[in-house]
Amino acid sequence: MLDDLERKLLRVLSNYSHTHRSMPIERDLKRMMGRKMPVINLGLSGLQQKGYLEWQPPYLDTIRIKEAWDREAPATLKVTPRAKTNDTRYWTEY
Repeated sequence: MLDDLERKLLRVLSNYSHTHRSMPIERDLKRMMGRKMPVINLGLSGLQQKGYLEWQPPYLDTIRIKEAWDREAPATLKVTPRAKTNDTRYWTEY
């Protein structure tokens, strides 16, 4: 499972590359992540070691995403409804 930095970095790179058809430049990546480049480089190295992307440091334009989602994240969230299905209070009291 990815840690928070790696998960956020993967989502930022994936969304940015999908929207702009290129990888972000250093200034944009620092702004979107809210971190300095040494920390971002550690996250990129971790993602590369885990097989989520290919990257030839230090060039950000060489990043190629192999998988855009965390492999071990739960597929669905289990949410239980608060009201019963036959409860009419919502329609009569609100």
